[in-house]
Amino acid sequence: TADMTQELKSTQLNTVTTNNTSPQPLPPITSPAYLPNIVKNTQPVAQYGGDLNNHQAYQDFHLEQQRQLEQRFVIAAQAKILKLEELLAKGRQKKLSQEQLQVAIDKINALKQMQINLKD
Repeated sequence: TADMTQELKSTQLNTVTTNNTSPQPLPPITSPAYLPNIVKNTQPVAQYGGDLNNHQAYQDFHLEQQRQLEQRFVIAAQAKILKLEELLAKGRQKKLSQEQLQVAIDKINALKQMQINLKD
């Protein structure tokens, strides 16, 4: 037990000595040189300004918002499809594997299908 007590005391002394050493100064916190925008275009949010007791008018307002959202998706999807098709063509030129090309083809087809569903 005396050996264990001596070992415990030496461990405690080592711990105390290492904890009492002067801390090294941390580097100052600085902001990054560039922070990218999270949102490219900010559009004003439409607020319902009608009578809240008129349930049909309120529903019509939200249906119109949903329709506008779907139209923006259709437009954005078209640009994305064109970009993916360009990348697919480059992938074919670089002779990527068929599995990798198939992933791009599947994504393009899924976007086209969503676009068709939203147009209807």
